[in-house]
Amino acid sequence: MASASHVKHYIAYWLQLGKSLVTHSHRSALKSPSIISGENYSTEFEGYWQQALQHANTSYLEGTAQTIAQLLTPEWEIVMCARCPMPIALKVSGVSGENCPCQELNIWPNTDTLPPRAPVVSQSVLLDICEDLKRNEHHYPRSASA
Repeated sequence: MASASHVKHYIAYWLQLGKSLVTHSHRSALKSPSIISGENYSTEFEGYWQQALQHANTSYLEGTAQTIAQLLTPEWEIVMCARCPMPIALKVSGVSGENCPCQELNIWPNTDTLPPRAPVVSQSVLLDICEDLKRNEHHYPRSASA
C-alpha cells in the first residue's frame, strides 16, 4: 500500500519534470515552478498537495489514469520505474495496463541533468554521517601523523 507520503513524493518528482497535477474533474491542471524550498516542500506545492487530497477522487497525475484516492488504497504501491529512476504507481495484483509517465517525455531519462528529488534535511543527514563515523572509528584509527 502506498502511504500518503509516498504518493506525495511521487507527485512532487513528476511535477519537477513538467507533468501536471489534474484536479477537479479535469477543470484545472496545476504546474508548480517551485517544488522544494530548502529542506521542505515549497508552500505552493504543499497547497497543491492539499488540494489534491481534498479532491482525491478526481485528482491524478497527467499521463496516468489512477486518481490520488486510488493510489492511497492497498491495491497500489509506489515503486521505482525499471526504465528510469523515477517513482511510478504499480498495481499490487493484477495488471494495471499503465506504463511509466516517462514514456511521454522525450527528454527523459536524461543523465546529463540533475534528477528530481525529495527535500533533504541537511542537519539530520550530517548527524547520520557523524554517527556512522563514530561507530566505525575503531575500524579506521587515526594515524600518528594526524
